[in-house]
Amino acid sequence: MSETSGQIFPKRPWFAAPFDALPIGALLMDSNGETIFANRYLLDLFGMTPEGYMGKKFGEAFSCLYHLKGFKECGEGEHCDTCYFRSLLDSSFEGCGSVKKGVFTETFQIDGEEKQLWLEVGSELTELDGETYALLTIVDVTKHINFDVELAN
Repeated sequence: MSETSGQIFPKRPWFAAPFDALPIGALLMDSNGETIFANRYLLDLFGMTPEGYMGKKFGEAFSCLYHLKGFKECGEGEHCDTCYFRSLLDSSFEGCGSVKKGVFTETFQIDGEEKQLWLEVGSELTELDGETYALLTIVDVTKHINFDVELAN
């Protein structure tokens, strides 16, 4: 558990409950790109436990295939320059603040299998106890994209 998450949750034991009830993914990340909180939607989507993401960068926490196969930290691999998620997070903290939703695809290792997901992601900066965080919304739109492809064929 990162020092930051240890500071947020003891002060706010109620913090997780509303986010866990959301029908979309909610992800709180600090300005270092470390994961502070992921709600139940994301834990279920990626087959994880809270211990599996706390204090880790997105690719490490959510088992990005490029991170796993490249054995580099998230943000340091050759693919990271083209990663939509990294770009969105960097843009949020580099002065853009709120970033409208965009859709991207990435391959993850989930339950021992490689799975390509299409994710709709948006970002909003928020402040807690004088620290700035990015609150990201994440929705798995894979079934919708695959359905659209099937209809087009």
